Amino acid sequence: MNRRDRRRQQKLEKTQGRHPDTGALEQAVRSFENGNPDDAGRRCRALLAEQPDFWEALQLLGAASFQTGDAAGAVDAFRRALELRPDDADAHFNLGLAQQEAGDLAAATASYRQALARQADHDAALNNLGAVLLLSGGDPMEAADLLGRATIASPNNGQVHYNHANALKRLGRVEEAAEGYRRAMELDPTDTRATIGLGNLLDDQGRAEDAIAVFEQAEAGDPTSVPAKWGARLTLPIIYDDAAEMATWRERWAAGLDRLAAEVDLNSPAGVASALEAVTAKTNFNLHYQGRVDRDLQAAYGNLVHRIVGAAYPDCVQPLAKRARAPGEPIRVGFVSSFLRHHTVAKLFGGWMTGLDPERFQVHAFHAGSDSDETTERLTAGVHAFHQNLFPDSRLIGTIREAALDALIFTDIGMDARMQLLAAMRLAPVQAVTWGHPVTTGLPTIDHFLTSAMMEPANGDAHYTERLDRLGNLSISYARPATNGLAPLSLAGKGPHLLCTQSLFKLLPWFDAVLAAIAEAAPAAQFHFVAAANEDLTARFRRRLEASFTARAQDAGRIAIHPTMGQDDFFRLNLAADLVLDSPDWSGGNTTLEAVACGKPVVTLAGETMRSRHSAAILKRLDIEDTIATNGDDYAAIVAALANDEERRRQLTARVAESADRVFEDQTPVDDLEEFLIQATA
Repeated sequence: MNRRDRRRQQKLEKTQGRHPDTGALEQAVRSFENGNPDDAGRRCRALLAEQPDFWEALQLLGAASFQTGDAAGAVDAFRRALELRPDDADAHFNLGLAQQEAGDLAAATASYRQALARQADHDAALNNLGAVLLLSGGDPMEAADLLGRATIASPNNGQVHYNHANALKRLGRVEEAAEGYRRAMELDPTDTRATIGLGNLLDDQGRAEDAIAVFEQAEAGDPTSVPAKWGARLTLPIIYDDAAEMATWRERWAAGLDRLAAEVDLNSPAGVASALEAVTAKTNFNLHYQGRVDRDLQAAYGNLVHRIVGAAYPDCVQPLAKRARAPGEPIRVGFVSSFLRHHTVAKLFGGWMTGLDPERFQVHAFHAGSDSDETTERLTAGVHAFHQNLFPDSRLIGTIREAALDALIFTDIGMDARMQLLAAMRLAPVQAVTWGHPVTTGLPTIDHFLTSAMMEPANGDAHYTERLDRLGNLSISYARPATNGLAPLSLAGKGPHLLCTQSLFKLLPWFDAVLAAIAEAAPAAQFHFVAAANEDLTARFRRRLEASFTARAQDAGRIAIHPTMGQDDFFRLNLAADLVLDSPDWSGGNTTLEAVACGKPVVTLAGETMRSRHSAAILKRLDIEDTIATNGDDYAAIVAALANDEERRRQLTARVAESADRVFEDQTPVDDLEEFLIQATA
């Protein structure tokens, strides 16, 4: 029993009460305290058969049911007890605890609020309500406030400090979160969750070596912890200083994966639970930004994930027979993502969800994320059924299975661990993934990879474990962004202004020399980037790029890194640019389409993988291929020539404006998707 479960048991024991006049209740209490909740439950049921309003017996029955894993029975007992004493704060808390265990987080939230309405300093209710808000996508500010109050009420409780640190991390208050994890570690060195939490925080900050040291500390404290092993073996940097460093880390990751696969023990419930905790906490996202073909490593990783998920959910990995449909009956197709909101994924693939013919397709959208906005509302209105607030994982899985889909399309796999969990299951007879995260999944449960005919290289099939299905043109029906009426940002320096809006971790070390060569060949050019959310990562990128500029005797003061910004300011930054520079190894998709919407010329380099060819396909669709480079030297030459020739830039800008409509609201890919679904589900 871990510390969290001990805390729950203690709270239930504390609140069960005593009945001095009933020896039978005392016997039930002794059974419970002696570790025999089954006997305690039997005795309570016998008492309640004679006295249905015996409050103490109902409380003890709820506690006993909880301990035996009967969450539904616990909910029933605590609810009946509350009918007798509706103002008892502990009773509301216990009901919430049982509801949380049953997976009904909305009901648990309401019960914890009722407990706090009756006792504002109820430390356990403060802690659990804050934790549930984090788990169910509630307001992280409220969660942090509740958990901060809980740390005051229970200053020596490690679990409370751990939950508070999680809330602070969600808010981006990194130093405070680290302090919270360390405080939890001091209070309970035997509970490795806080140590792993600190390791994950350091990992997110790009402090790979520090993170690994913390994960190894967690593993030393609990050699059976798979999350600790996962972090110790598979952590990677986010930004590299040079190619040699990247190669060393890649080799370490591959060796670590082999070691981890051999170490994972799925022969006990505890081993399965620990391994599943790792799968639902982390993806191998950072591996994919090294500019390499990842098929073999992804296959090995996918097999490990599938093996773990199969051990945890054996009934969810079995093949499903295709459903017999009556003539004319619509095909049931589901789309699942954690990003069905204002996000790149929804921008790229929302047109698929709302564009399928409703006479032939019944579309279900499953929003696995916690945030909703106007994009969420638009998608909700455009599909047959929109499912959201799907927490915990069991509810998400159950909701998808209940839809009895003919095909399930993952818009992205590799960014959110919940998608990693689902994708390792068989939730529909036909399962496909799009290029929302354009890397093969390596999972045996994903049948098809839906890609763009124009983006995929000729040998693209060899890069995937899935069957490659090429949809026409760019493969998407992308709504044209609304940029009218926006004024350009004011940029320092006369220019020309060269803008690269790609995430800094997409810009690999070799590309620094290309940028420095451009600076040398176009001495008036100013270079603009957008910062990472993490200041340390931004500073590391700046130091690396400035070193390349200095090596060519170029003024590093020409480098401007703008803070992260909202959508309108992002458009305004594009509108202020003279030329947009694409990232060669992981090309811009959404960002390039937004640059086109702002009427800006783009220079790109088509690489060997699909993810390096998004912008090249967009430019080909625009019939503007003279800004597609073949190598780094060619890229630098194209950019420098345009930077030095204002008239050529003006002409190119006019060509972009004239042909921009070709890349927006394209119906051809939706038609191709319909044909794919008809063929695949037949």
